[in-house]
Amino acid sequence: MANKKDEETIKLKKNTLIIAIAVLIAISLALAGLYYYKNIKTSKKVETKEIGSIESVDVLITAIITKKCPICFDMAQVVQEMKTVPFLNIKQSNVIDASSREAKELIKTHNINKIPALIIQGDTGKLPLKGFRDIKDGAILEDVPPPYVNIEKQKVIGLVNLTYLSDESCKECYDVKQHKDVLEIAFGIYIANEEEIDISSEKGKELVEKYEITKIPTVLMTSEAKDYPSIQMMWEQLGIVGEDGTHIFTGFDMTKDIVYKDLETNQIINTREE
Repeated sequence: MANKKDEETIKLKKNTLIIAIAVLIAISLALAGLYYYKNIKTSKKVETKEIGSIESVDVLITAIITKKCPICFDMAQVVQEMKTVPFLNIKQSNVIDASSREAKELIKTHNINKIPALIIQGDTGKLPLKGFRDIKDGAILEDVPPPYVNIEKQKVIGLVNLTYLSDESCKECYDVKQHKDVLEIAFGIYIANEEEIDISSEKGKELVEKYEITKIPTVLMTSEAKDYPSIQMMWEQLGIVGEDGTHIFTGFDMTKDIVYKDLETNQIINTREE
């Protein structure tokens, strides 16, 4: 059973993700959708011409959630946020569990493989939706950030374990736990478990040898990090990926104002002085 601190952390992460998804939808609808524009390319320039404003659109909204993923965001809250979009006339909204008969029919009919999901039914062709997949009578927002439930695998995707590898003898080395805030806030990664390991321990020595680690402190993420496109787009600059999918931070050249240890030279490197 999760303790109070863990429950508060889960609640904070869920609320943060709810806000992120709601903002994404609101921006794509309310801001990008106030007017339709058409770019007319000529030999000299590109002109933007207004070709029509968006009128109120009647829609039905269905959110599919699952109790199997308590750390997944609350799609019901996203539905509430969508009710504030001025030109969305929500005639009906439903929140159903993936285990219900209605949800199972929708999942089968629309080939949904990720839960939570959001279905908008109506004349969605009039809406400037982004991140949605078109269906016969509307659109589906199902390509949501992890963690989510993969229905086919019956598994929660995106639970990343974090290992902090440090050297207790390096008192001046930077606090490796700083990586956690960056990974969670900047990249939206859900950290399921954390472990601290010193390179002097047997396990620490194994990690150094296995992943050919030459600079510490560093952080290692389990292979589930691959499920986050946001971090994958930058990982070539930030680190390497082991044969088992483990992501190891090696981007010390990209960091400033830190102190770390070079294991090959046994020297303490202070980037503040470079």
